[in-house]
Amino acid sequence: MSAIQLTAAQLEALKAAAVHPPPPGFQQQHAEVLQRITDAPVAIQFYPERILGKMINDSHYRNAFETGSSTGSSSLKSRKEWEDTLFGGSYATATAGERVKYGYLAGFSSVRLTYGDSLLVLKEHVKNRCTVTVGDSSNPTSKPYLLSDPISLLHDSKCTYNSKGWSFAWGYDTYLEAQVHGSIHLSSDVEKLVLDEKYSCNKQIIAYAKAFTKKHSCPVEFARIR
Repeated sequence: MSAIQLTAAQLEALKAAAVHPPPPGFQQQHAEVLQRITDAPVAIQFYPERILGKMINDSHYRNAFETGSSTGSSSLKSRKEWEDTLFGGSYATATAGERVKYGYLAGFSSVRLTYGDSLLVLKEHVKNRCTVTVGDSSNPTSKPYLLSDPISLLHDSKCTYNSKGWSFAWGYDTYLEAQVHGSIHLSSDVEKLVLDEKYSCNKQIIAYAKAFTKKHSCPVEFARIR
């Protein structure tokens, strides 16, 4: 699929990402972990009972400003404040649909089940318009980095390697939160739907999953989400 047309606000938000030129030899030294970040897909967590039925008849995944609900902070005022801080006010006058959608780097960092026990795994091309923060972007000290430029992220986060393996000086939150700029089309931007295995015997969720597959031509699988 060709890249979507980003709005002026979304393009400005991407420009707000921090860039830190690494010292000589940094990329070679950390090639393994850089590759892990590059290979990891972006996934969005959700609870099937709450929104899977709604997504069947929708064309896009919606953010909290569009739906009025969230498994994270329910304060839209607080969300607006931290997004304005994070992206230099780029979204200050943006419409609800223009604002970011939140996920995390799956397969690289841990799942935080407070945000959902199932996943929308996004396609590779979506990563080109993603920023990433270390832990929750609501943290006042968070900085956004371009997911397409993981060297800046690791350089700023003091990635080191010792006898115990990779070590990251990332503090309490060790997962990488992803912010998707631009729309998420359910039929063309989603690689697969992954439902927690506990739903494999839930007739209603199974029916929703089959309808989702039929509507959006997206494969569905059941797995242990941890």
